[in-house]
Amino acid sequence: MSIVKITSTKDLPSWFKIQNYSSLSLETEIVLYRQIVSRVAILRSLNLGREMNIHDKLEWKFIQQFGAVTGEKIEKLYRAESNKLGLKEFKKDFKDDPALNLRKGASVTPLTARHIARMMMGMMASKAEETGDPFDAFDLRDHKYHIEQGSENTVNITINLRYRDRKILSELEDLLPIYRKSLGSAPPKKSPQKKTPLKILNNKVIPLLDLLIWAKNNNSEISYTVLAVTLFPDGTKGEEELRKTIVPFTLAMTENTFVDEWEADLEPSLDG
Repeated sequence: MSIVKITSTKDLPSWFKIQNYSSLSLETEIVLYRQIVSRVAILRSLNLGREMNIHDKLEWKFIQQFGAVTGEKIEKLYRAESNKLGLKEFKKDFKDDPALNLRKGASVTPLTARHIARMMMGMMASKAEETGDPFDAFDLRDHKYHIEQGSENTVNITINLRYRDRKILSELEDLLPIYRKSLGSAPPKKSPQKKTPLKILNNKVIPLLDLLIWAKNNNSEISYTVLAVTLFPDGTKGEEELRKTIVPFTLAMTENTFVDEWEADLEPSLDG
């Protein structure tokens, strides 16, 4: 099927309104990080030729409805809908778990998603019992979602500590290229330049990601002229800046190392 060229703003989806993203300027870096991560996960899946899974579809539904999926009211709505999916989806078998076919070492063994799921259920049930809070299907769904989303770039392993360090490190060194090849994960590339909230906001990265997702999902390609007029109606940035700087920077976010390094920078705040 040939790609549809979008050369007029009239051909863009009616739900996209740049003003729906204005509230992002008031948000924290953590909120911006979470907005980026959810969109990157969807775009990565589409770039790999996969259809949106049920959780991506829910996320995409809210993006189309609200643009910036932020604020207590919107988050409460999202949580309620996600909770309906949680237990139902989580109880399904992990039939296509790539970890089932990964090579094992003497000291290093891959964990299957089913094994991780059982551990998560046990921990969450214990937490619910201790706190008296209800079992949270949203959190349960979220853990399963991240196990699935990270499957092409993540291997969960156990390490037998009875082996010497030299043995463990040697096995890891041997197994890493095998795991990458088995899962179709490319070796890490050089991370793009420092990401800052101001750069993300000024370059309209989040609404740009939404347009890229829409285009990919509809077998379309939006011209730089249309992107410039749509994202920067005041003319502050133009086609040339999008082509040379903004779009490459945005696409670089879909590389494995970008989000991982950003998460590492924010880890203390995320845990809090």
